[in-house]
Amino acid sequence: MESKELSTVEIPQPLSDELYQSKLTKRQRNFVLLFVHSEGKKSASQCAYEAGYGKHGCRTRASELQKHPDVMKAI
Repeated sequence: MESKELSTVEIPQPLSDELYQSKLTKRQRNFVLLFVHSEGKKSASQCAYEAGYGKHGCRTRASELQKHPDVMKAI
């Protein structure tokens, strides 16, 4: 039986340090970076999953993140 390795997601670097000065958690910051840099090529759910929110419930979490005031400001 072959073992499958988990693929590592490359988190884009922010264009300014302002994102690090906000009140965002690391996962929220990763979501913002993935969401913005994907330019619509990935769904919000996929970005939430890749940001570390887990496979189950990432769709709900993506919706919540897009309504979060600090995340909205960062986006």
